[in-house]
Amino acid sequence: LRYLLNDIVTEDLLRDALRSLYPRNPDRVDEQLVESFYRPAKTGGDGGVDVVAQIYTNEAGYTPMEYHDRYKDLLDSLPLHLIWGTADVVTPLTGDVGVFYCDRVANNRSGKQTTSIELVDAGHLLFDEKPEEVHASMFKWLNRKVVT
Repeated sequence: LRYLLNDIVTEDLLRDALRSLYPRNPDRVDEQLVESFYRPAKTGGDGGVDVVAQIYTNEAGYTPMEYHDRYKDLLDSLPLHLIWGTADVVTPLTGDVGVFYCDRVANNRSGKQTTSIELVDAGHLLFDEKPEEVHASMFKWLNRKVVT
């Protein structure tokens, strides 16, 4: 991994990788964002290697589906508003997690209509790519849940 970080990863390569996560607004990938990822990877010593290794080799933990199985009563009682990027290639709506939550909403799996999903035309980092739309969705949901 050290070889990759030292000799393969360039700012241009990293910029292109980040832009793939911002498909609807790639201009959000500015020099500051690139630098915030690039500099620690290049100058972080073994820490940079450790972070990359952890991302690709460590156990990811429970899936959302496993959490819902383990803590069914608690999670079924809590309101959950998901804001999902329609162009998310990391966790697509058509993947296992997306299908699980779409099914919860469509079939009222909690029995209490506590889960909702709103789609935003953005990628995986929609909170940064389309902050105005994400905030509007959250405020609209909060007003329905808290104000009423």
